[in-house]
Amino acid sequence: MPYVPPGVPASTFSPGIHEVVLVEFKLITSAGTLGKLGARVAYKAVCKSLKTAVEIDLLIKYNGSKGDYYSGLNIDLLHLVAGLEAPTSETPLDITALVTHLSGVPFLLEVNDRGYANSIILPEASTGTEEAF
Repeated sequence: MPYVPPGVPASTFSPGIHEVVLVEFKLITSAGTLGKLGARVAYKAVCKSLKTAVEIDLLIKYNGSKGDYYSGLNIDLLHLVAGLEAPTSETPLDITALVTHLSGVPFLLEVNDRGYANSIILPEASTGTEEAF
């Protein structure tokens, strides 16, 4: 967390749904970081709130468990927001194209009760409600 002067409360993301934009997206390559995350492959999406300008990291990690399904959904949803086709085993993830197409495009991010970014949420066009994936 960046420096905050004494007496100034630190701004954080409260639990709920926040409108954000992507600031950075990168592959985590450090063996130490991957070990701490318990991941074989991991990505870090840095998102910034449009309301408060506070940043939060969405960690997308793959470790060979059933949870990899949700990691894949987050990658697919980022591509959907960007207007791109989701990557497949035949067409690998193109981080540069993803970041380029997501630049300045707002999307919804769910933050859990512990303050961690959980999932990307898309508005459902037919009903006007929001649905988490």
